[in-house]
Amino acid sequence: MELATLLRERADTLVAEALTMMTEARLEHYDAAGLPTVRQRLATLLDVALSCLEAGEANEIVAYMTRVGRERFSAGYDLLEVQTSANVMEETLWRRIPSLVAPAEVPRALGLVSSLFSAGKDALARTYVSLAAGARARPAADTARDGEDEPGG
Repeated sequence: MELATLLRERADTLVAEALTMMTEARLEHYDAAGLPTVRQRLATLLDVALSCLEAGEANEIVAYMTRVGRERFSAGYDLLEVQTSANVMEETLWRRIPSLVAPAEVPRALGLVSSLFSAGKDALARTYVSLAAGARARPAADTARDGEDEPGG
């Protein structure tokens, strides 16, 4: 059975495990968002990751994490908080995969998950760095028009 299918069959459990780890991380903005919101965000991240595993490419997670980066940056989230949410989901998958696939397939499966999340977290970090650099570089008068010059904004 395909890795994505095996993980998708356990999506509720995976999200619950990741949610527990997020709660334990005590992240200011995620705590303030509330459990239902954080649960939904984790479920969406997992769904995007599994779609990428099924497609055999990372384009969707790169686009998703770029969008999340813009949204969370604008909402005042620290990059560490958002990176932690991706790390938590990746770690949850890492913990489960060895019990789901044949021992000979574990390294490949973990490698796929790591590559996928690395691409997503890289896109997230690049987005934050770009936005932070732009915010520092803007003249004071431009900050009042926040977001007007953003593509699609």
